[in-house]
Amino acid sequence: MHALVLLAIGPAGVSDELQHDHERFIGVLEDANKVVLGGGLEPAVGPYDGAYVLSCASLDEACDIAASDPLVRGGGVRRDVVEWQLVGVNPDAVDRGSLLYP
Repeated sequence: MHALVLLAIGPAGVSDELQHDHERFIGVLEDANKVVLGGGLEPAVGPYDGAYVLSCASLDEACDIAASDPLVRGGGVRRDVVEWQLVGVNPDAVDRGSLLYP
């Protein structure tokens, strides 16, 4: 299953250290083939200014992973996690030149 993790900046804000720790966390998820894609939302959608998609065995696993994100643990963001029933992915449609890597 896939889960969409939506991130909203919390009252504590996001320090450079928290952001760096988050990027390392996402890198570990990439290495484990748990994160499908992610990034910032510009402009923000409601309170959400970032999101990532996880590939997991269950929504509970996705919630546990999102709860361990340094941004969440450090109080920089609040997160909401929902199941995303993907209908298709076309890797050829991704503009690789526009990708940013942590």
